[in-house]
Amino acid sequence: MKPNIKIIFIWISIGLLIAAGVITSGCSNENASKVPVITDTLHAPETTPVPGISKPPSLTVGAIPEISSYLPGETVQVRIAFKNSGENPVQIKSFPPEISVNNPSFGVVRSYPCGSDTITIESGGSYDYIMKWDQCNNDEKQTEPGIYSVEILDVSCVENGNEILYYSEGRDVAQVVIEYPGGAVNDGLIFPTSKEITENIYKARQLSSI
Repeated sequence: MKPNIKIIFIWISIGLLIAAGVITSGCSNENASKVPVITDTLHAPETTPVPGISKPPSLTVGAIPEISSYLPGETVQVRIAFKNSGENPVQIKSFPPEISVNNPSFGVVRSYPCGSDTITIESGGSYDYIMKWDQCNNDEKQTEPGIYSVEILDVSCVENGNEILYYSEGRDVAQVVIEYPGGAVNDGLIFPTSKEITENIYKARQLSSI
């Protein structure tokens, strides 16, 4: 049986076409892998940096007068508490800091410069300082009865190797009430003392019994 030359030729042609297709596909993939990837940085969306959460100050200061009010001439004592709420020790330089006694009408009445001591408050600890005021102004004259504020300024500290200045613009930490001889002062008004109230109640009872 003689082989059909035409059929053989057809099969050879088909094989050549398949081989050519495979070679062409391989070259295309290779060239595609060599195509550089271009990133459009000019029109890429901008990312907004997330702001860090600021830590609260480690040093806090609070104060309270030893008694609610004073009579003229008495020595005023205010307990000022310095508390360290941070994780590291806080060193306060020039202790005690600058302190002033102010009046709403007269401004600064008495000022105390900062000291020269250095104290260290451990984490979670506190330190109390007693400020004493003889009720005199900077000219050593007796001040008038009224309401006075105690202000601290420029508390210089070192925490974790960093120098920090607290209350550079001043901060009121307590109020002091100086009574009039015949009554107490409250928000600029004069109220009877407890002794006068008791006497008035006694007199009223006497009148009602007549």
